[in-house]
Amino acid sequence: MSEDNIIRLITLAVVVAVIIGVILLIKSAVDSAKRKVRNMLNSSLLGQIKAATEETAKTPATLSGSEGLMKIRIAKDFPEFDAEIARKIVTSTLTQYFTILNARSGAEALSAHCTESFVTELANSLDSVTTTYGGAKVHRAVISDYRKNGEQSTIIWQAAVEYTLPGKMLSQHVYEVRYSYYLAANSDQASESLICDNCGAPVTTLGAKVCEYCGAEVIASVERTWKINAITKTR
Repeated sequence: MSEDNIIRLITLAVVVAVIIGVILLIKSAVDSAKRKVRNMLNSSLLGQIKAATEETAKTPATLSGSEGLMKIRIAKDFPEFDAEIARKIVTSTLTQYFTILNARSGAEALSAHCTESFVTELANSLDSVTTTYGGAKVHRAVISDYRKNGEQSTIIWQAAVEYTLPGKMLSQHVYEVRYSYYLAANSDQASESLICDNCGAPVTTLGAKVCEYCGAEVIASVERTWKINAITKTR
C-alpha cells in the first residue's frame, strides 16, 4: 500500500472518530437535557400534588344543602324553634366534645345540652380513647335532615370539623349530630321530657303550646326541649 493510501486511511479514521465523538457528545447532552426536563416535570408534578393535598387539607368538608327545606318541615311542628340558637349549641357542644376526648375526662360538662344517656356513654368510653385531636375546630354546622318517629323528633346536623391526628397532617371531616325532642314521660328519656312549669305534668303532644292538664302556657325554648343524643363521624 502506498504512503498516500495510508495517509488517506488514517485521515478517514480520524474523521470517523471525530464524527463518532461528536455524536456521543450530542447524545450525552441530549440525554442530560432530557433528564433535567424530566426532573423538572416530576418536581413540578409532585409540587402540584403536594399543593393540592395541602389545599384540600385546609378546605372545610362539603355539607348538605338541604337546610332550607328542613327548616320548613321543622317549623310545621315547632314554629318557635330557633335554628340559630340550636346551631350555636351544636357547634359549642361539638367543640367541647373534642376537648373532652383529648383530656379523657369532663363528660359531665355536656349535661346542659346532651341527654343523660349520651353523657354517661361518653364518660364510660373515655378510657378507651387512644388518640388526640390536635387543634380541633368546627367550621360550620347545617341541618341536613329532620325525622319524626312516634313521640320523638330528631334534627340531624352535619358539621365540618378539622383536626390533626398524631403524626399526620391537618385533615377535614364531617360529623353528624343528632338533636332530639323527647315527649313521652315513660320513655327511656323520661328525664328529658318537657314539664309544665305550672302543674308539673309532662307535655305529651308534639309542639303543644298549652298544658293539657291545667291550661297553662307551655314554654318550649330550644334550650329546654332539645338534647343531643349522638355524635358520630361520617367521613
